Amino acid sequence: MLNPKEVFENQYQIWLHSVDFKILENDKAQIKMSCYDKNKVTVNNDIIDMELTRKVKSDVFVLSVTMGAKLKFRSDCENRPLVDEIADEIITTPIVSNLLARIAMLIGQITSVHGREPLITPPKFLKENDLTIS
Repeated sequence: MLNPKEVFENQYQIWLHSVDFKILENDKAQIKMSCYDKNKVTVNNDIIDMELTRKVKSDVFVLSVTMGAKLKFRSDCENRPLVDEIADEIITTPIVSNLLARIAMLIGQITSVHGREPLITPPKFLKENDLTIS
């Protein structure tokens, strides 16, 4: 299991990469909604670049928020994990929890822009079909 304290430096950079929000012309009394996350990890020498995207689809809107993070391997890390291992295991780390909490907050703020209740999504990694509401 990936232990970020043993593998990565303590400090890392994060940024908002993109927000895409489209309102669909649809006045349904009941809506269906799905929410899922995708992560992309690339490794260049000592640097790990990660993009984390949460996509929310409904009958009323489509919203996608992507944040990025740049991490650095510790210089004393002897057994560096492979890219596939990092991509699979990093989703359970506090680094991703931090990004997902920020993404969830942004989604709540964006969805409440029109005076409606904010959509609150959980700050944990959601695989496709993990969160579907009818």
